[in-house]
Amino acid sequence: MNRLPETNAGIVTSWIPITTAHPHQPGCENFVWKFVPNVIAAWDPGYGLSVENDATCHPKPVTTWWLQNRLGSNQQTIFSLGPITCPSDYYTATMSAKDASSTSVACCPLCVQLHVIL
Repeated sequence: MNRLPETNAGIVTSWIPITTAHPHQPGCENFVWKFVPNVIAAWDPGYGLSVENDATCHPKPVTTWWLQNRLGSNQQTIFSLGPITCPSDYYTATMSAKDASSTSVACCPLCVQLHVIL
C-alpha cells in the first residue's frame, strides 16, 4: 500500500515505496567504503553511485532517494522511502519509530546478526 504525500512545516514528503522483495545481488557484501572519515559503510547506496558505477545492490527507488539532492534546488518537496520490504534472503533486523510519520528499518542478510550498541 502506497503512502500519500504529506506536508509538515510547509515541506511536502513524497513517499517512494519498495513493496516487493528485490533479489539479493551477489558480491554486494564486499562493497565497503568510507564516505565519511572514520565511518565504514556497507550496503550503502552511495557506493554504486560514487565508487563502482556498475554495482546495482539496491533497487531504483533507493537510488532515486539517495540522489534527491542532485535533482536541483527544491526546498518544498523531499523524497523518503516507504513502505519498505527487505530484499530476498534478508530479514527485518529491527524497526524503530522516530515519530508518528517516520520509522527506521534495518534489513540484514540472513547470515548476519545485528548488534545494536546503545
